[in-house]
Amino acid sequence: MASFQGTKINPKNFHISQLKFYLILVPMAIFMALPILYIFTTAFKPINELFAWPPQFLVYEPTFKNFIDLFNLTSTTGVP
Repeated sequence: MASFQGTKINPKNFHISQLKFYLILVPMAIFMALPILYIFTTAFKPINELFAWPPQFLVYEPTFKNFIDLFNLTSTTGVP
């Protein structure tokens, strides 16, 4: 069995060569998180903000009315 004593899997110090990895990884992670953030913010938007033009990314007047309407509607239908 070969012994790799000179290389470490998780080094304790940050090396400048790792910078290129993080310069690519961090923007990609932010870009991939944006649709999830948009889903959550859209769930709390009132109806006038949902159909506003130009579209707004953040919620200015958050509300739970969408969830209340959803639970009221599903309690009166045959959908379990």
